[in-house]
Amino acid sequence: MWHERSSEPWRTATKTFDHPELGPITLDCDSLLMPDADQTVVMYSAAPNTPAAAALDLLRVTGTEHFVAER
Repeated sequence: MWHERSSEPWRTATKTFDHPELGPITLDCDSLLMPDADQTVVMYSAAPNTPAAAALDLLRVTGTEHFVAER
């Protein structure tokens, strides 16, 4: 299939990540292929004012911190 060029790498997609604290987060995924450098840049984004955008905002602030419920 590769030699016949009937298959091409994806450029855009929608992906859902299951975050342990926030649950599923569905994001738009775009890739930019840079064949001269043999690299691919992948960018995840969410539409403004959506639950996914709010989740990304929260993750941007909290990073990799883990939260434990008080007993």
